[in-house]
Amino acid sequence: MRYLTRRHRGFSLPELLVAVGVVAVLFSMLLPALGKAREQAVRTHCLANLRTLTTAWLAYAHVNGGHFCRASAGRQDRPGFYDWVAAGETQQSLRAGVLWPYVQDARPYLCPRDQVNLTHTYAINSWLDGEGPPAPGEALPAQKLSRLRDAGATFVFLERFDPGGPNDKSFVVPPYPFQDWTDLPALGLHGRAGTVSFADGHAAVWAWRAPQDWRTVNPAVGADVDVDLRQAQRWIGHGPYPPP
Repeated sequence: MRYLTRRHRGFSLPELLVAVGVVAVLFSMLLPALGKAREQAVRTHCLANLRTLTTAWLAYAHVNGGHFCRASAGRQDRPGFYDWVAAGETQQSLRAGVLWPYVQDARPYLCPRDQVNLTHTYAINSWLDGEGPPAPGEALPAQKLSRLRDAGATFVFLERFDPGGPNDKSFVVPPYPFQDWTDLPALGLHGRAGTVSFADGHAAVWAWRAPQDWRTVNPAVGADVDVDLRQAQRWIGHGPYPPP
């Protein structure tokens, strides 16, 4: 009587190498898509942060007769304190700020990619009751909603890394025709792009066109040397505005 035995045949080495190669090719094709999906998720997260903070900023103004919160971050025990956050890099500095009752969550204050700031990535437009400067012909920065000329084109929050320390100051954009930045937007959180919110409540991802020109003045080119600064100057909320 003849007995038949079944032999289990595994992969040969060439077959195994082919299979590994196919998997590697598929994985390399998926990596860019996965990277883009992760970046899109971070950008969406930051846009949600800015919408939350800007909604709180507007709510505070509406509750307080149209008056803005202070755009800088000072000591909580200062007489007349009404700053959006208090000075410092602890969660208590967020809780002490006048926007906290409208947010009550530390997460919207910080970009998930931010490895520099401990509490808040974002800074407020200095013309909106910050360090200024005021608009031409005016004595003080804007302190009330009634001073807004075009809410949809006036920026409120912008991502910033402050090389001098925590983001305790407001974000100063020198008006046109200045050719040099005072404060710089954060780079690297979203590649060459950044997130910015506006006084009508909307937020956007903005692709900076020429960060290599930041803080660079070329007299031969003049006012056109830094297209990103010119864009920021259009967002201050007052003129003079750069030419289109």
